[in-house]
Amino acid sequence: MLSLRDENGKARAMLHTDKDGPRLSLSDQNGKVRATLHTDEDAAGLRLYDENGKARAMLQTDKDGPGLMLVDENGKVRAMLTALKDAAGLGFIDANGKNRAAFGLTEEGPALELSDENGKSSAVVGAGVTETPDGRTITYPESSIRLFGKDGKWIWGAP
Repeated sequence: MLSLRDENGKARAMLHTDKDGPRLSLSDQNGKVRATLHTDEDAAGLRLYDENGKARAMLQTDKDGPGLMLVDENGKVRAMLTALKDAAGLGFIDANGKNRAAFGLTEEGPALELSDENGKSSAVVGAGVTETPDGRTITYPESSIRLFGKDGKWIWGAP
């Protein structure tokens, strides 16, 4: 392990490697780790920690693509940004872990989806593909709007 110390002798940066790969940790003036950078066989990532040592932001890339997660003070992921091979998306999650709003871009086109407190779709604006209970596939254009009731059933759409 390689350790860099400040003028008071406190370790502020630590570089080490283990069976998974190299790790770099950066600490604040109080000795708390505030950032880590790592790479291993499958991924590379950066984590940022708050003054209480809780991970609050994580940037990672792996075989599927890069992703950014923002975490609240309770350790729950509240926002995600991804850029995958065939899709990109931005999502917002409530304090109960339910997806509430998502904007995505897929091969079909862009779409915005709003969901209720149970995570059920309440409105979708934009492109999408749905399979009906009887097995039919419906493709919606970018200009479409679909609204759903509290029970998750379709109530209105255009076109």
